[in-house]
Amino acid sequence: MRFVIVAQRCEPCIRNPVKAAVETGGSRGEILEASGISILMAGGPAMAYTATVVMEVPDQMGV
Repeated sequence: MRFVIVAQRCEPCIRNPVKAAVETGGSRGEILEASGISILMAGGPAMAYTATVVMEVPDQMGV
């Protein structure tokens, strides 16, 4: 999963890979694990986007 884009803080660029991850069977835990790399690279802003944008997609898709 390519979630390093979270570090760039581009909402449409974040939503598409997360949606693709869910559609191909990615679990919430796997999505969070991949997002953790962005948090390590970009710190607080990436954490904020993970908590809001990244987690919003699985919630909307029922995962």
